Amino acid sequence: MNSITLAMPINHTVTVISDGKNITNVVFDMKICDEPDSLCRLAAGQISEYFAGKRKCFSLPYDISSLGTPFFRSILTAITTIPYGERITYAKAAELAGSGAVRACGSALKRNPLPIIIPCHRIVPASGGTGNYMGGQGNDIKAFLLELEDKYK
Repeated sequence: MNSITLAMPINHTVTVISDGKNITNVVFDMKICDEPDSLCRLAAGQISEYFAGKRKCFSLPYDISSLGTPFFRSILTAITTIPYGERITYAKAAELAGSGAVRACGSALKRNPLPIIIPCHRIVPASGGTGNYMGGQGNDIKAFLLELEDKYK
């Protein structure tokens, strides 16, 4: 496992994990020793550019073809089409994936292994607010990502 951790512009860290061929995980506030490969360094550079408002999409290899159920993969694939700085509701995300299963959509997004890269932060409740990003523990991270994209869109 290869990894690299970056400080975020807010009081959190983001760690990128690679298997050498693909980015496999992006996690917040994980404490592991950095052992970066060239792919981790590339991802760190792109995420740093994103935080600086200089990058609006990522060009990193990842493979979700063996993860979860077909529904899970359809949700993750659908949200990659949401443009930088845009927000859609959970219902719209489910619709983009060809489903009406709004709660299941939210459950799938909670298990997104590649937040930021697969932009689940762009999905918001119809009632407003941020929802329960990372089970509610990451609401400040989601708010930061949404504000960042609003600032640079």
